[in-house]
Amino acid sequence: MDRRYKKRARIGVAAWVLSPLAVLLLVFLFWLIFEPERVNGALMGGIMVVTFLVAFYFTFFWGGSQLAKAKGYSNAILVPGILGPPVQLVILALLLFALPDKCPDAPRPLRCCLWFVE
Repeated sequence: MDRRYKKRARIGVAAWVLSPLAVLLLVFLFWLIFEPERVNGALMGGIMVVTFLVAFYFTFFWGGSQLAKAKGYSNAILVPGILGPPVQLVILALLLFALPDKCPDAPRPLRCCLWFVE
């Protein structure tokens, strides 16, 4: 993996996995702040769906972009992710496990044995 994108790729994938939980927590806090009697159920459902989709898509495209860059692939591999979270799961699984890394870490020379060369 390209070291420049490795940390951001890990953060992005973790954010994508945790985004549904974060949205549920945010909606629950929103519900607690406003009195439950005054909040319309349909409004809460709409807010939850929109927030969920925005968070899920944002974290997928940002994290997926970082992961694709880290593995040496184009961001074009993420385009089918527009179709929804099941497709996003397949794409991230392909990037993580199936596609080979085009940017392998270069082997580092052993410094402990350099005194023999001199």
